[in-house]
Amino acid sequence: MVFAISIWNAIGRNLDFPWTSIRLAPAFALAHGIPLYSMPDKSPWVMVGYGPLYPVAYLPSVLAHHPRSAVAIATILAHLYVLAPAGLIFSLLGKRARNDNSRQVHWLFFLLLFALVSHLAPSLFYVTAGTHADAPAIGFFLLACYAILRA
Repeated sequence: MVFAISIWNAIGRNLDFPWTSIRLAPAFALAHGIPLYSMPDKSPWVMVGYGPLYPVAYLPSVLAHHPRSAVAIATILAHLYVLAPAGLIFSLLGKRARNDNSRQVHWLFFLLLFALVSHLAPSLFYVTAGTHADAPAIGFFLLACYAILRA
């Protein structure tokens, strides 16, 4: 429930944030065959200063039939790209517990902490729930941290 409220709030904030459409434009350009980078003979329609990972990462939002739906899909993806690996790292704390009830308490604590802190701190909200180019990269970084911690 807390996670759903957090996503609902993040969708509303991403709809009001002007950079959301700019961040989703490369995914739509990619889906329509528009080049993302400058060509020697013609300039691109969409200027991308990042690598091709983030337009591919937000490609599922292209399936939406309405701009609000596209932002909702992108918001959920941004949540998943950052929070799923962060949850995996946090789950390592639960492995030290002896029973399953304490693991559920760790996950509940993680979700409550995320919902509270991410909506109070604008910079943390942008990193965890904003539709931005760095969410997939941060997610891969956190997955690497999880792999190292687990090993």
